[in-house]
Amino acid sequence: MVLAFFGQTLLVSSGRIRLHRSLGTAGAALAAIVVVLSLLVEVRSVRRESALVVLGDMVILLVFSTLVAGGVWCRRVPDAHKRLMLIASINLVAPAIARWPGAQSMLPISVVGPQLLLFAVLILYDISSRRRVHPATIWGVALYFVALGVTIPLASSRLGHALIEGLK
Repeated sequence: MVLAFFGQTLLVSSGRIRLHRSLGTAGAALAAIVVVLSLLVEVRSVRRESALVVLGDMVILLVFSTLVAGGVWCRRVPDAHKRLMLIASINLVAPAIARWPGAQSMLPISVVGPQLLLFAVLILYDISSRRRVHPATIWGVALYFVALGVTIPLASSRLGHALIEGLK
């Protein structure tokens, strides 16, 4: 997905908007496939991963799906579209970061730190280019924080452990 996002960005920056739009349909389908396959992987990983990792990954997929759907919905509003797709991509790298050597022992900081840094760069870009933060940035980052605020307490709760047991 990150390569698809990068490729789409290159197409837009080189003025190949028509190709970008054509490939965008395939990208949306790819995003749906990634979500379905990732859910299958998560269900199979329940026995070896912590509740925080499994529930975190599932919430990440929900947030990713929501942001991509929002980006597709806003495809005719380029400023909102590109920000929602960027935030979706930043959100999606969390499981990869969590599996870096040593990152598991520092969860959730090992994942949240790099993501917050990327969000800060986007916010600074908005401020420097627009003199204010774009509403899509606000909504996308807010959704990330809501998901984070739900995931961490849920993973350590009885309900979270019951959900994990139900998947085993």
